[in-house]
Amino acid sequence: MNVSMTSRMTPSDVSFPETPKLNFSEIAAMNVHDILPKINRKIVIKNLTEILDLDSDESHSKFQQLIGEFLIFLMPIHKEINHASEIYADEGYGHQGSRMAYYRPESLKRDFKKVLKDPEHNDFLLVTDEKSGEILGTISLLLCDNGLLELSNFYLAQELRREKDSDKIGLGKYLLSRMLCFSKEIGHNEVFLTSRRKGGFERALNLFTQFGFKEVTKPEEVNRLVRPEYQSSRTIPMVLTI
Repeated sequence: MNVSMTSRMTPSDVSFPETPKLNFSEIAAMNVHDILPKINRKIVIKNLTEILDLDSDESHSKFQQLIGEFLIFLMPIHKEINHASEIYADEGYGHQGSRMAYYRPESLKRDFKKVLKDPEHNDFLLVTDEKSGEILGTISLLLCDNGLLELSNFYLAQELRREKDSDKIGLGKYLLSRMLCFSKEIGHNEVFLTSRRKGGFERALNLFTQFGFKEVTKPEEVNRLVRPEYQSSRTIPMVLTI
């Protein structure tokens, strides 16, 4: 459960209005530098397989280094989530960022290995500073045991997030569009994700609805998407049919 794109805005109850779907094919074809906020550095977007060799495993130093750099990137984001979630601590949302951080090392290793083992059906994009290599954003689309593609690892550093009321598309929409195009290319017409209802996830949920993701509420569909140990009233499973 790792889709956030946190925001410092005051959280509110989530609603899912009916809005026209964004054209992900059109957005993915845009020049990424035309959609970025004004920043004083140049970024590059690479697939995990452009950074790690396909035969890399967690014993390789480059594999371990990338995991470490990823965790450093996530530290301020987890702090943001903690700050936002404390408003709803009495509803069970408190310390969400800390709980996410606890599981990150092992889940990242599993996700990396899944992509390296089968890059034809799994994708992982990393946004980095061209000069320093610092990670500034990530997103993945991974083939799960249920045969569906799961959107996950969706994070952006504060400086790369679209400013409020900006007329730019924004990097979040671009990265999500890239993943939806990947899904279409490999013949999958359904993508799912899980997120949280409150406490730092409101901005991401709004973005997903703009692309047409819909919350799943029927028990049989929830069971199809979410393992029993992760099901709760705070978890939102969402599905997009392309």
